[in-house]
Amino acid sequence: MLGDKEEKVTEYAWITSLKITKGNAKKIVRAGRNRWKIENQGFNRQKHWQGNIEHACSFQEQAQKNHYLMERIADFIKQLYEYFYLKKNEIKKLQKNIFPKWQALK
Repeated sequence: MLGDKEEKVTEYAWITSLKITKGNAKKIVRAGRNRWKIENQGFNRQKHWQGNIEHACSFQEQAQKNHYLMERIADFIKQLYEYFYLKKNEIKKLQKNIFPKWQALK
């Protein structure tokens, strides 16, 4: 117990074909956590800042897959632009979620 609050213990598991030893376990865990961070940041960026992808644009499975693929491609191009153009020109980017304002114009 920490003060009046209970300590919360969370367990995670990975599936891997790597042989895990005492010598490489920490390195594998670190790599797994970094991978989660990368995947979560990309998904959250696409979901909240760019495409509002939580709403289905179609009920057809293939159309949904195509829409998500286009979101991924657009996000990748946007990241390239931000990295190469904005950093090169030392322009500070202020990321804003413009989707609700754009939605109101429809």
